Amino acid sequence: MNKVLYEVRDGVAVLTVNRPEALNALDLETHAAIKEAALRAEGAREVAGILLTGAGEKAFVAGADIKELAAARSADDLERLSLFGQDVFATLAALKKPVLAAVNGFALGGGLELAMACHDRVLCENALLGQPEVNLGIIPGYGGTQRLPRLVGFERAWSMLRTGRPIKAAESAAAGLGTLLPREGFLDAAKTRLKVMIDHRPRRLEPAPLPVPEMPPELELGHLSRSIDALLQAAILEGLRLPLEQGLRLEARYFGACHETEDLHLGLRNFLEQGPRHPAPFVHR
Repeated sequence: MNKVLYEVRDGVAVLTVNRPEALNALDLETHAAIKEAALRAEGAREVAGILLTGAGEKAFVAGADIKELAAARSADDLERLSLFGQDVFATLAALKKPVLAAVNGFALGGGLELAMACHDRVLCENALLGQPEVNLGIIPGYGGTQRLPRLVGFERAWSMLRTGRPIKAAESAAAGLGTLLPREGFLDAAKTRLKVMIDHRPRRLEPAPLPVPEMPPELELGHLSRSIDALLQAAILEGLRLPLEQGLRLEARYFGACHETEDLHLGLRNFLEQGPRHPAPFVHR
């Protein structure tokens, strides 16, 4: 089965991440298929804009493929996975044709990072957006620590990233993550918005360093891993002091460093065995 469907109609290339049985989770093959389809659309004369969405009604993209993360044998393996995904998303961000993410359901972890790499986003009423990686004993690795603060501001991103709390579509729209659209006729409305983008220069994420406070807000983290939180804080604070491209490379190194903690292995194993609703027994090492 094609992991990314490609269809062109009326000047719009619709790219549909097509793993509904896995809530469209991003494995390596799906990453590669997204990049291939995006470059195909960029080079097609009949295409003026690109719409990216997910198959089914539940998920845009529910995250990364956790089995692939758990199979990494070293910090270098994890860092390579991060850099691979970052390269795909950087390709999307650099396209000259406008790219609009039509977030039609869950956009969690790698799914939100994918949406943030697009030039803009429309959010269906049932969408849920967040970076819940800390619940699995890992940090965002596909750009979340760098793109989210640049889109919604430091304090909101600081809270979302460190607590893992997802937010519903209306709150996401108010935060600046995208434009809220009704569920009925969602894709048609998304195409209409994309055509407006085609007539105007698409927005680009500001790549300059972002000011960070000397004393960031304290947060209640509950059971979450303090060892992973330390890596996450460093990725956010150090990365945002750099231009986006350098901040992303730094994020990848801290993503790899998670492999050296006990909590990464506890968190990923807990997710695979117990599912996302069972808190991991972190030991903070």
